[in-house]
Amino acid sequence: MFCAGCLLRVTPSASAAFSCGTQDLGFYPHPTSCTQFLGCVYGQQYTMHCPSGLNFNPTLHLCDWPDNAGCVVPPAPQTQISPCTGCDLSSLCPSHVTYYQFPDWTDCTAYYICTRGVVSRVTCPSGLYYHFLQWSCAQQEDAPCFQA
Repeated sequence: MFCAGCLLRVTPSASAAFSCGTQDLGFYPHPTSCTQFLGCVYGQQYTMHCPSGLNFNPTLHLCDWPDNAGCVVPPAPQTQISPCTGCDLSSLCPSHVTYYQFPDWTDCTAYYICTRGVVSRVTCPSGLYYHFLQWSCAQQEDAPCFQA
């Protein structure tokens, strides 16, 4: 059984792992979520959400019961986190700050995390750049990069 008449939440999207490109119309699996899917409408991409309790069935291209959907999401690439040795960033990371991120201005694929006075350097997964306005790793063309 599936929910053909259920209401779906739809939001414009730009998934880094999928592009509608020349796809005119269609529904495609979301690269990181079983409860979402991507809709292409004349090259415009939208993230769509299945109703509660349902997963996207990539074979039937609709929301279905999880047992029928057979959705498998690959594990997300891991970022590399290492202590910032030799860095004098203490003025940017006071002990009263619970959490803060800021870019590594010498490397567009890395950023720093400040947590209560401790600074850690994080490297984005291969091929991704740090998007300092969104506090996340993104495709190179989507991430503004200003190297010093």
